[in-house]
Amino acid sequence: MLDDTQALATLIDVEDATSWCEEEFSDVELGDKRLNRRLIRTAIKLTMQPTAPINQACEDWATTKASDRLFDNDKVVLDKILEPRQQQTQERMKASPLVLAVQDTSYLNYTSHTQTEGLGPIGTEEQNLSGLLMHPTLILTPAGLPLGVLTQEIWARAEDASELTQTEKKNRPIEEKESCKWLKGLEKTVELTPEGVEVPAKNNEPKREAIVVSSQ
Repeated sequence: MLDDTQALATLIDVEDATSWCEEEFSDVELGDKRLNRRLIRTAIKLTMQPTAPINQACEDWATTKASDRLFDNDKVVLDKILEPRQQQTQERMKASPLVLAVQDTSYLNYTSHTQTEGLGPIGTEEQNLSGLLMHPTLILTPAGLPLGVLTQEIWARAEDASELTQTEKKNRPIEEKESCKWLKGLEKTVELTPEGVEVPAKNNEPKREAIVVSSQ
């Protein structure tokens, strides 16, 4: 059994997660109020255990199946989930005349999920891994306080991507190159930056210059 201190800590965690998710997703619109409510409930569970798989975070079979049905629904897409979070991030940005927009790419490794469709190669050919790529723009204050995710792309590489020669990769139009993600992230950041907020847009791509974005 939990002692009083542990129980209180758990209660605070639940209250904090519930309050944050209800505010962060208050304007979500998935085309069905039941889906909106289920998204918030699932977000609360995942916020309380951010490193846990869905079945562990949801704690029971009924909640797990409800979350699975949520993500299987064609109305539940990344842009719809991200939109209310972008709005909340924009509101927080307005309180700071200067913020940082930090881009980076993460590789989501689903190699062990052998029945999952829609994945692509990640890592090196020798590693033989499969999964997805995620490229977000995280907004921070100059002191390092996270304000939220402003942009995010998730995609799978084509299976034949590794078959291209270096010359073929180099000669492709910029729009077809994977490195275009940096430009797309910057363009979307410029579009969504509130008026009067200055953004030195940084990323972790080697040898790239910082670009100062000022929304007038």
